[in-house]
Amino acid sequence: MKKIPSASLLLALCLFSAGLNAAEFVHTRATAGNGTTASPWIGWDTAITWSPHTTYLFESGHYAYVNSPNFLKPGIQLIGDAGVYLHHLGSGPAFVMDAGAIPGVEGGQWIQNVRVDNLNIYGNTNTTDGIYLRGVRNGQFNHLSVKDVKSAAIRTLACVTNILQNFRCTHHEPLQNSGFLVRPKFGIVTEGRGADWSTTWTIINPVIEGMSEAGIWFKADSYGHTIINGTSEENIGAAVGIKVDGRYNVITNLDVEQNVSGIDFLVSGSFNTFQGCTSDSLFKITGHHNNVMAGFYNNLSVDPGCYQNTLMNPKVQGAVSELGNDTRYFGITGSELRSRLGVVMPVVSDLNIPANGIVSSNVAWGTLFNLYANRSFTLANPLNPVNGQTVTWRFYQAGGQHSVTFGSQFVSIVGRMPIVPASGSWQFTATYNTMVGGKWEITSIADGQ
Repeated sequence: MKKIPSASLLLALCLFSAGLNAAEFVHTRATAGNGTTASPWIGWDTAITWSPHTTYLFESGHYAYVNSPNFLKPGIQLIGDAGVYLHHLGSGPAFVMDAGAIPGVEGGQWIQNVRVDNLNIYGNTNTTDGIYLRGVRNGQFNHLSVKDVKSAAIRTLACVTNILQNFRCTHHEPLQNSGFLVRPKFGIVTEGRGADWSTTWTIINPVIEGMSEAGIWFKADSYGHTIINGTSEENIGAAVGIKVDGRYNVITNLDVEQNVSGIDFLVSGSFNTFQGCTSDSLFKITGHHNNVMAGFYNNLSVDPGCYQNTLMNPKVQGAVSELGNDTRYFGITGSELRSRLGVVMPVVSDLNIPANGIVSSNVAWGTLFNLYANRSFTLANPLNPVNGQTVTWRFYQAGGQHSVTFGSQFVSIVGRMPIVPASGSWQFTATYNTMVGGKWEITSIADGQ
């Protein structure tokens, strides 16, 4: 809102544009200071009684205080002009909205329909969390930044159906100077309390940079959240870009990169979906029933013991480590793994004879392999088989009669092994069977004999 010298004119314009009654609007004024960095306004936090269903406008400038008021009142709105800075000088959280007792557990109640816009908050070496929210429902938090706190930039407990939009915690934020005076451990933390979980936050375009433990952390008692766009990067030490321990979260178009730990995504929770995200380091799954759809990744890993995770059409620049049980692959592209469609549809891959004459078939690449034999070779035991997988090999003689030697896992159940013809093409089909010790049972031969 544009700052106008006359407070009465500003009030009239605000009331007219927002449709507010005079009793619903308070224009904040300082009791001391001139609103500059050197002389911030003080006394404002105790001069005003924070009332329900009231809109408070903060003029541009600097506001200093020791203890945060508990701003949480039903229907309250805290709206800052461009360039509003809250200087926390005390200990504990810098900005508090706390419903107190948790609904359903301690006899408390949800506080609803609050709004906070356009505030820049920074703390000191004794500040814990930048923004602390508990028991908030249907709130909107827009264009907020936090800097120089030692725990979380924003921590939410048992909060449901809220919106956090354009939130920033970054060492690039010029609240005081470049870099952090105090480095936060976490950017965004969502968690529950007792029987009340944190649910259905919508987080739009966050910018989290330079944390020491995790950029974003959805804890185990936190589910159903959505992230749309944004970034978590340049986090230091052992910090990961985003840590998802909860369930049923949907992360879309999140850019996670340049994290010193080498882990961009760490997913121990289940039934989460990641769509169109990007990372330049490791995407590590240690939970089950997670979905990775599209996007660009450097490395993907599914830990042993995990089950029914699905990787669908991501672009993988580096390696895919498929260690989990029955991980399902669809249309993966990358240097290590292109497609794991099994018997859903035939996927053709071309083989070449390397210098050592040993041909490896990575059956995670497809279900049908072509090879032009310009010399004799050994067809090694296929890599990455799945029990029951059926694969066909087609060979074409090129420039003479060349023979093939089969790996030890190939056995025939049709009475003979394939016979290499003098010219033309030939093929055979085999099915991988773990019931007989991990053998490729040749079930069909077409060699002209």
